[in-house]
Amino acid sequence: MPSLSQLAELPLDSSPLKPDSLPNSPIRRSPVRLDDPTTPSPTRTVAQTVQHKRPAEDMTQFATEMSRVHKLTKVDHDQLQTFAKYPQAEKLIFLAGSVLSLAHHQRLIAPSEALIVLPKKLQGKILDNASILILDSSIPAYRNEKIGPVKLLTDLVISHGVSWGFTDAMKGDRDQMKAVKDDIGGALTSRRNGVKHTILGSRGNDPAPGQTLRSDALNIVELTEALISQQKLLTLKIDVALCGRVALLRQVITEAPGNAYWTTVDTELANLRNKHPVAADLSRFIKRHVLDPDFKTYGSVDIPGLARASGSRPRRPQASLSAAASGSASTAAT
Repeated sequence: MPSLSQLAELPLDSSPLKPDSLPNSPIRRSPVRLDDPTTPSPTRTVAQTVQHKRPAEDMTQFATEMSRVHKLTKVDHDQLQTFAKYPQAEKLIFLAGSVLSLAHHQRLIAPSEALIVLPKKLQGKILDNASILILDSSIPAYRNEKIGPVKLLTDLVISHGVSWGFTDAMKGDRDQMKAVKDDIGGALTSRRNGVKHTILGSRGNDPAPGQTLRSDALNIVELTEALISQQKLLTLKIDVALCGRVALLRQVITEAPGNAYWTTVDTELANLRNKHPVAADLSRFIKRHVLDPDFKTYGSVDIPGLARASGSRPRRPQASLSAAASGSASTAAT
């Protein structure tokens, strides 16, 4: 007779079994073999997924190509190679860090100065008077910051004030004063370059053997007229003083034609003033040692018959130069 526990194992609709058809011992389940490839295993499935995950694409070759395209330095090339090997998440973090670093450095950079545009009237006055100063035979220097045309023209601008388009507000603003001085410096540099170029072109060709006169050269009056035309100072009259100054500029250019030209001119003018402090003595020296040699080299010309009175030269700020130096340029050029 089967026991109750044995009968409990039977389906409810089954009929009683014969005694010899029932097992004599409890039913045992076959063990699961983990090494059986036909046996499903959640653990094995996860492991296989990890082992067979597609490796990250190697982008180092593309990074090298980009380094060549953008002409990166060796340091930047190496950093890009390292970045190319990062997983996607690390790349995002790296880029975020780089952006934050750039933003930090950008905050440290001082904002650029605002562009200051001078009034057109003031710009015109600066350009006109830069031409006047460059062709003024009484100017003491051309590049010297203390006595040169930059200071002289700056003093003229300040003294004329609103009539030239220069206001008190501009005078009290450091940035606007810098803009004024920069504009003055640029105008004078342009005028100096024009004068130097014209003088160089006036020298013509070397003289023939045994001769002193250069061929195809401009004599001193022709050169002075060319400079007046170049600077558009049509009312400027030629006199001995102006021809003497132009002859000195041409003489120096044979000694220092390069970048040191105007500095050499300033040095020569300072030496002459020290050796000949009396104006009449200086004029005689210029006539004998500068102007006469110019006649022999570039052609003689009659100058005494030309206008010599300063009153016939309204465009020259002769009086304004000394007035500006003393701080009271009431007679400055208008």
